[in-house]
Amino acid sequence: MARTITVVIPTAGRPDLLDRTLDSLCQCQKPEEYESTIVVENGGREGAEQIVETYAKPLNARYMYSEEANKSAALNLVLNSLTETLIVFFDDDVRISPNTLVAYRDAADGIESGVIFGGPVDVDYEAPPPEWLRAYLPVSARGWGLKGIEGEKKLRFLGSNWAAFSTDLKKAGGFNPQLGPGNRTTGTGQETEMQIRLESIGIEKVFIPDAKVWHYVPCDRCSEEFVLNRAYRDGLSHGARRAHDAFTVFGLEPWMYVEYLNRSVKLLIKMPLGRRIRFGGYRNLIFHRGLMHGYKNAQPGGG
Repeated sequence: MARTITVVIPTAGRPDLLDRTLDSLCQCQKPEEYESTIVVENGGREGAEQIVETYAKPLNARYMYSEEANKSAALNLVLNSLTETLIVFFDDDVRISPNTLVAYRDAADGIESGVIFGGPVDVDYEAPPPEWLRAYLPVSARGWGLKGIEGEKKLRFLGSNWAAFSTDLKKAGGFNPQLGPGNRTTGTGQETEMQIRLESIGIEKVFIPDAKVWHYVPCDRCSEEFVLNRAYRDGLSHGARRAHDAFTVFGLEPWMYVEYLNRSVKLLIKMPLGRRIRFGGYRNLIFHRGLMHGYKNAQPGGG
């Protein structure tokens, strides 16, 4: 495997949660290959540097700063500063299982490139959401594992818990600043898009069940409003990834208009069936609306 393991944690405006994450990382077993933890703050300076200083000794932690309020740009800043290493990515709002770093090391034993790794993500709710609404939450807010995933091509690790070799990430061109927090479209999914590009250059995927984290989910991310907003942002990202040279009418492919009409009709049919049932139809419509806007914005001259 790579000679070293480097943990990278992007952060923006959440010093208390960052402190919680770094504290849990301190409790992790550190393999011999563990070198350091890099916390990269983007946008405003809101206390992350002071938090990182308190973990300089136990984690060999260091702070980096990206003035641009863009998560992908911040990740690229760190990536460009590293040589050959296995990068383990965590979000700033996770709690990490004590065996996670060792599990990543063991999975990468004897491998120097050509593979990405990821583990399960469970949740720590501030307050549990209604059960009916939980099914509509993004996967990061309801938990994720290998259950129900068939085939390597459908395997997509969450950005809060995955690992890749720095050389492979650089070969794939780094993270896309047009996706993820801080981009101009507000679309999500820079890690998913990166994994798709890694697949395109032949990188394999390995799931590590023992590399587990728990994602903190506050109450305001368990609401109907959040679900609809996230559906729109997910749609933006899907649309941007689909953009390519094709026949369009007013900036969109014809099937997109047909699908939007189809989803609108389905929502009208569901209107008398109760709030919970029609909510799902409305979410599907909002997602497709985001897809259309994302596609149009990603076209030359769009947005």
